[in-house]
Amino acid sequence: MNRIFLDSNLLVAIFMRADPNHHLVSDWLNGMAGSSLFYVSPQIIAETYATITSPTKFQKPLTPKQARVGLVNFLSAKELNLMPIGETAITSALTAAEDKNKKSRQIFDLLIWGTMVENGIKTIATFNARDFQNLSGIKVMVPG
Repeated sequence: MNRIFLDSNLLVAIFMRADPNHHLVSDWLNGMAGSSLFYVSPQIIAETYATITSPTKFQKPLTPKQARVGLVNFLSAKELNLMPIGETAITSALTAAEDKNKKSRQIFDLLIWGTMVENGIKTIATFNARDFQNLSGIKVMVPG
């Protein structure tokens, strides 16, 4: 069984029909569902919520109620697992930020990486492959 961490850009594509990757991600997830378990963290849910309710990102963003209902339903899928962000993930992300001289919002991708490593997830599905380059212990999968 494949264990795949989902980046927030995939969740945004699922929820927003206006996203150019909406059909691609939906088809990809359906095709992978029988052979994969999917993982997200609270950070991914928060990033997704912030994007799908943003009028600067979409002409017709979801309302807070639509976002809540959609995300809660998504989290109830049997193939989806919500993993915690522990102290090891935070410490790993901060250490990597110092070692790689990452600043500002770059910490968020490092926190995703730290969460994956802490929980033994070795694959991330994302459209932002370069954000995860040169991070040890994981491989990047771009749907499509």
